[in-house]
Parts: sequence; C-alpha cells; structure tokens
Amino acid sequence: MSDTAALFAHLVRDLCGLWLDAHTLPLDERITATYRGLGLVVASAAALPVLPGRAPGLASPMLVDWPGLGAYEAYWRETDDGPVPMQASQTVEVVFQQLWAGLEQHDAGDVEKAVGTWGAGFETLWGPAALELLGVLQPAVLGYRADARASFRPVRREASPLVMVGGGTREPVDDVDDRPTLGLRIQPVAGGVEVLAVHPGGPAAGRLLAGDVLLTVDGEPLDGLEPELTGPALAGTLGAVRVFEVYRAGETLMVRLASVPVASLG
Repeated sequence: MSDTAALFAHLVRDLCGLWLDAHTLPLDERITATYRGLGLVVASAAALPVLPGRAPGLASPMLVDWPGLGAYEAYWRETDDGPVPMQASQTVEVVFQQLWAGLEQHDAGDVEKAVGTWGAGFETLWGPAALELLGVLQPAVLGYRADARASFRPVRREASPLVMVGGGTREPVDDVDDRPTLGLRIQPVAGGVEVLAVHPGGPAAGRLLAGDVLLTVDGEPLDGLEPELTGPALAGTLGAVRVFEVYRAGETLMVRLASVPVASLG
C-alpha cells in the first residue's frame, strides 16, 4: 500500500502546487495543466486501497490567489430537479481542500488515514467534482489542440473573421441584402465566439454586449468552428428564434435571438 499511497501523494502534491501557483500561469496553460494533473489524480485514485475513512468537511477558501478559468468558469450541473448554475472555481476549491486534507495526514505519517480520507472523498465528493470539472475543461483542451493543428495547415487568403455579421455566402450575389444577420461583429476564440461589437439596430442590441462569449446555439457547441462557418452558424434561418448560451462576467446566460435581413440594418 505504501508505494500506491506515495505515488498518489506525489500526484496530489503536484496538482495542489499547480493550483496554488496558478496566478503565475496564462489561462491556456492553467487549463491544460489542470486537465492533465486532475486526470492523473482521478485515474490513480481508482487504485487506492479501500480503507475506513470519511470525506472531511470544507473549510474557508484556501485558494485565495486562484485566478479562475476564464470563459469556462460558468457551467451547468444536471440534477434531478433540473440544471443548476455552477462556478468552476468553487469546484476546484472543493477538490483542492479534499485532496489537501489527505496530503496533510500522509505527510504527518498517518498513511492509512490519508488513504481512507482520499478514498472516501473519491467515492462521494471530490471524485464526482473532479470528473465534472474534467468535462467542463475538455472542450477548452480540444480547442487548444485544434488551434495548434491549424497552424500546420496552408494559410488561405480570405476575408477577416472579425467582420462576419450574418449568414450566407461572402461572394456578391443579387439578393445579398436578404441574408440573415444578428448584427454582430465577432471573432472565434477558444471555447466559442467572442462578440466584438453589436449593431444598435440589430436583434442582439440590448441583449448581447461586447466581450460576451457565445458558447452554444440551440445546444450545439460553437467552439472550433472554421471562421467561414461561424457567421452562418450564428445567424441560422431568417427569422428563426435560436437559443444562445452566453458567458458574461463569470455567469452563463441564455439569450433568445432571431435573425433579420442585412438590409434592415441600413
């Protein structure tokens, strides 16, 4: 048991150290390192011996310098009573405190108690929270990989993705003014699509703000879309009401919008 506990303690120490120093890391490194370290801890916890123990109670926040997870901070937890809004930082805090309690017991020489604490929490509290957090971060990690993979592709000369305000083709057509639009200036980012500007006469005026990140539309993720597909994906069919999941200032909002003809914006 000692070797298994020692390996697990090593992984826990690395993860907790990462979170304590997370304010020194840029967001992408913070997310990928958390995903990797947390995945290793969860996988290794399954090999811990089953010993008597209980998950400790939660204390006041310990990660006082934790900088958050950007656009992936807000998410929904599915419960029997329906979706519940959650904050990833709170979930990180739960996992940290549970793992840290066992680490203190291990470092004090009470290995069996540490394993019992870790094992009980893995089954009831920090384990489910960690799996939930991995699911939240996976789209970000895949998005970073997609960005890295895109760097290997030949550069194509095309219009800037920053000025896609509507759907349809970018090529001149006779009925170009009938194309659907939400009146947005946008750019694809990791996790979704960032709103850069909102047309004051468009359907999104008063509902979306510059700096909002659109995460999904009608439940479909917007992360990783090709630039030329982003505008049409947002605008959809002319006049059709669509539901957007929007990240804003640490919260996730649901916004309903319907596209209008480009001509109506003047």
